[in-house]
Amino acid sequence: MEITRGGPLEPVQPPFALLESKLSPPRLREGSIRRPDLVTRLRPKPPANISLVVAPAGYGKTTLLAQLFAHLDRQPGAWLSVDERDNDPVTLLTYLALALHRIGVCDRQLVEVLARPRRSLSTMVARLQRSVQASGPFTLLVDDLHLLDDEESFAIVREIVCELPATARVVLTSRVEPALPLDDLRATARVVRFGIEEIRLSEKEVGRLLRGAGLTVSDAEIGETTERTEGWPAGVYLAALAQLARSDDEPITAFRGSDRFVSDYIQFEHLDYLPAEDQEFLVRASVLDRLSGPLCDAALRRSRSASKLEELAESNLFLIPVADARPRTYRFQNLFREALDAELRRSEPGLAETIATRASAWCEKRGDVESAIEYANISGDRDRFAELVERFLVRLYYGGRFATIVRWLALLENEELLERHPVLAATGAFVQGMEGRDMEAVRWAEIAERAPSSAVMPDGSPARALASLVAAAICRDGVDRMREDAERAAAELTPESTWRPSALLYLAVSRLLAGDRAVADEILADAYAAATAASLVDIGACALAERSLIAGAAGRWDDADDLAVQAREALQDSHLDDTVKSALTYAASARSAFHNGDWVRARDDLVRAERLVPPPGSPAFPWFCAQVALETARVRMELSDPAGATATLDQVRAALAAGPDLGVLHGQADELAAELDDRFHRSERGEQLTPAELRLLPLLTTHLTFREIAEHLKVSRNTVKTQAICTYRKLGASSRSEAIQRAIELGLVERSDALAPGRRV
Repeated sequence: MEITRGGPLEPVQPPFALLESKLSPPRLREGSIRRPDLVTRLRPKPPANISLVVAPAGYGKTTLLAQLFAHLDRQPGAWLSVDERDNDPVTLLTYLALALHRIGVCDRQLVEVLARPRRSLSTMVARLQRSVQASGPFTLLVDDLHLLDDEESFAIVREIVCELPATARVVLTSRVEPALPLDDLRATARVVRFGIEEIRLSEKEVGRLLRGAGLTVSDAEIGETTERTEGWPAGVYLAALAQLARSDDEPITAFRGSDRFVSDYIQFEHLDYLPAEDQEFLVRASVLDRLSGPLCDAALRRSRSASKLEELAESNLFLIPVADARPRTYRFQNLFREALDAELRRSEPGLAETIATRASAWCEKRGDVESAIEYANISGDRDRFAELVERFLVRLYYGGRFATIVRWLALLENEELLERHPVLAATGAFVQGMEGRDMEAVRWAEIAERAPSSAVMPDGSPARALASLVAAAICRDGVDRMREDAERAAAELTPESTWRPSALLYLAVSRLLAGDRAVADEILADAYAAATAASLVDIGACALAERSLIAGAAGRWDDADDLAVQAREALQDSHLDDTVKSALTYAASARSAFHNGDWVRARDDLVRAERLVPPPGSPAFPWFCAQVALETARVRMELSDPAGATATLDQVRAALAAGPDLGVLHGQADELAAELDDRFHRSERGEQLTPAELRLLPLLTTHLTFREIAEHLKVSRNTVKTQAICTYRKLGASSRSEAIQRAIELGLVERSDALAPGRRV
């Protein structure tokens, strides 16, 4: 007899009025997202023959199951939609027997026996089990298994699933983890589980759903909607409905969990069936971005939150476990949390702020600084928020959390608030300046300068000392004032202050800009020692980079390279090599690398320095920007890029003319301009080559190494190397081959000599 999936073999008389909808999958709605890859994965490969899909409402479990049913090919497939009626074991067994009878797995007599009074249920289950064991290949799909509350009813499903023959498959969907022996089934590789992460919509699928709903959306809007909804299909669909219902021009990305479409859906599908106590717990806990038992106990003023969280997570109320967190921690799905938060603020005004205040204190006490700051912001206590940011700003900055810091500082843009917290104003100015946020740095520095004399920093230093330090760094009134500010900061900061190394650094820079290299070098050595003792790697690297430039200016290129490499490696080891402040180190490294013949590193570090440093003329740290730009212009000149060097130098000279007096940098810029003009004008004739360099040039056209050339000329290898580098530079070349080509163009060597293969002397 041929089996036709979905069609009855023989009519049977059930013991009650039959609901055909329970035995057939729902029709796929027009516009449903087809998910063939996921459907294929739902059909497990042997030895697995059980697929379990567990996710909250709105994740498309039923649609996914219906798509699988439609693609079972020729294998018989039975469908059962579970509902509350199935908590009567006779009802469940009857529907199950009918579903399997229709595909030839179960005979009609079993269904007829179920209609008789005084039948033995256990006997009927055993009989159904025997039928299943004796059948050929088939697939049973059971939807909404979570609705089976009755233990006797659930036991029927459990027996069928656990004793399923290898040739048969069962696919189950549930909102909660069913009470199946999953550990045993996993141990024998019989079960494949799909959770939220596996069945959420991809960004591509979100785009198809939104556009299928008639919306015109950009790729960026699709990406943000995917992130906000976390791929929750119902959330995406509700976002589309909300957008279609809008009368304004707001984009779809304005969609929030507080929108009535989401709040109504969540109330109806998730909350209404919960006890009032559980609803209250969830609504109040929505203030918290991470939920652990101890935090909930403290913030919500209750007990046994850990067990309640575990219980609710098992019911899949969009409570998502946070991996590897101890104690066990959860988070809400984004839209679910927003909907709950909106309900809290509507039903219990002011309670969210109180809960956030408690959470902030709890997190601060346990060393979770970032969470303490975030909850202080939610609490609305602006002074506590400012005080916490002030205390921990520098630590978090050195921890690389600058994006978070920028967001906090934007929330503190209030002059009255900052005037009450002058240390925060000064610290914020310093941090923003070092990250290239020039206008903000200058504005915050001006506020810091208004600090009262009585204001004291946590380390015991007067707040005005930090204001002087920021003023020195910004160098708004020239080098002389920079030195005065740096001296005042160094004198007033306590020896233990973590700001003292910075004060020494800026004092040294002010001396360097005044032309006093020897004194600057001594102070830089002290600044490096202090920075190392305080574990301030970036300050120490700046001190080393400045010392490298001083050594290079004196012609001590080996020393210059050692210092630059030491600074470079320290930044890289501490993952601080991608900040504005590291630009000076890379500029110094590029310059010393060139003079020591490492042109690859010179080019790489040049590019990095130019990418990191703000353009010359930035109002915050103008000396820093000008100094780095001058060094990169020099390296560009030495690497035979006169156009790039000139463009950078023009920017520097314009900035120096418009900005404060930056001491020797003005003269250095003029000297570099003259050297650029002289070098690339005279290089047209090659007139600057010395006799020794002219004697070397023909030998460079051979295949001799520097060591072999040195032996031929009876000089040291270092002498040959130095002369070669000077020759390359004067010819506007950065390599031996480029120098040979340039010499040929100038007629300094014969082309035939240069191109002769294997030519030796």
